[in-house]
Amino acid sequence: MKRKVHNIIGTLFGTIGLLVVVMNYISTSAKVDMQQGGGFSWWNYFILAFGLIMITLSLIPRESLRFGTAKKNIIIRLDTINKGFQLLVLILITTFSALDDHQNQYLLALIMLSGLMGIKYRFFATRGLIIFIIYMAAVIEYSAFSDNMVMRGLYVILFGVFFFGIALIMFYDELSRYLGLTKKYHTRLLEVKDKLDKLMGETLDPDQMGFTPREMDVLQTLCETRGSNLEIADLLGIKEQTVKTHIKNIFDKAGVDDRHQLMDLFKNAFFTESE
Repeated sequence: MKRKVHNIIGTLFGTIGLLVVVMNYISTSAKVDMQQGGGFSWWNYFILAFGLIMITLSLIPRESLRFGTAKKNIIIRLDTINKGFQLLVLILITTFSALDDHQNQYLLALIMLSGLMGIKYRFFATRGLIIFIIYMAAVIEYSAFSDNMVMRGLYVILFGVFFFGIALIMFYDELSRYLGLTKKYHTRLLEVKDKLDKLMGETLDPDQMGFTPREMDVLQTLCETRGSNLEIADLLGIKEQTVKTHIKNIFDKAGVDDRHQLMDLFKNAFFTESE
């Protein structure tokens, strides 16, 4: 199974962070040995913590964690946390770079990378991107003000508008096609939703589908917990591969292609009115 882009980016960010800490530690140790002062600053521990957290989030095989019962579930979306954490780290790096030196040669590249990541991970829409650019302009303006270069923030706004304007022009056809498809399928989804709303409350009887007792157990656990194969296996005390085989057989007998269709078909089959 191919790893998702945000997992690869998170692992890369975290690994680079650890390398920076190691290199700083070696450099600091050399200064101490040469009696030049030096010391391992809080900033290095900060980078170390962020690096370890990003690597951990990126290597966790599950996309979510579920707590609670069938009536009340708490779902923690690890993939969303992972992406949000990566964007936060990049924005913090960009912010600290701007405060340290508003003429940093990497600063505009960091701003553009942060904006593109926010768009890619769907944290930024048009308004969010504008707010981000204004925020970075304010940070740079604050940094530049101490050096009596008050126009620096305006340069960032102009360059940001220029860059994203050029990107919009270059990919206008692709964006138009994408937005057209989005509108088209949004209309279809609304039609499907209307049909589903009419079927609310209706359900199939699993006893009439020819499921084996163990398939019934797997189906009931899936409908009650909406868990992954691994989570169902843990609850039933069987192997994950066994659950996967049962799910496949249930798909074939129910005539569905995915878990969501299956749960929709039997959504009320395992709950009484009192529940």
